Amino acid sequence: MKITPLINFAVLVFIGCAAYLATLYLDRQAPDIKTAPESVLKQTENNQSVPNFSFTGTDGKTLSIKDFQGKVIILNFWASWCTPCIKELPLFLKAANENPKDLIFIGLSSDLEKEKMIRFLKKQKFDISQKNIFFALDSENITQSLFQTFRLPETILIDKNQIMRTKIIGANWTYEELISKIKAAQTLQQ
Repeated sequence: MKITPLINFAVLVFIGCAAYLATLYLDRQAPDIKTAPESVLKQTENNQSVPNFSFTGTDGKTLSIKDFQGKVIILNFWASWCTPCIKELPLFLKAANENPKDLIFIGLSSDLEKEKMIRFLKKQKFDISQKNIFFALDSENITQSLFQTFRLPETILIDKNQIMRTKIIGANWTYEELISKIKAAQTLQQ
């Protein structure tokens, strides 16, 4: 009679260990680097521009993606609870700091509360005061509804003409790869 609870406990421990190992395995998989966002692949093949949307930055100002015409944009979908997101944010900020005139970084957070997102950014000592770096809470669900991004992090590089050129899934890539893609987006002409 007392064996049944012990068997149930052993089964639960086994399932928990299997789930943990599966998570470790999946987290270490290299991301795909695509030439266009999966959800808008047909649009980018036809050289259509990024869908228009607005966001409210940490400073309270509302901006539109169209406000950045003529600049390369890194549009990053992230969250403070997403470990790979945290890993790649410093690379984006470094790139934005090195190219303040030509590059815009927009980080749309899937966090639930703006205050928690801002506290996280300050705790990480990210400089969110730069004029070309914008963090915003995705309160309008742009990440999923407009870009159909369901797994974080994902990043879209948008060229000067507001054409979506590259989608990077995951965070297992190098700074040099990012800079190479940014330079390609800066030199593309329509």
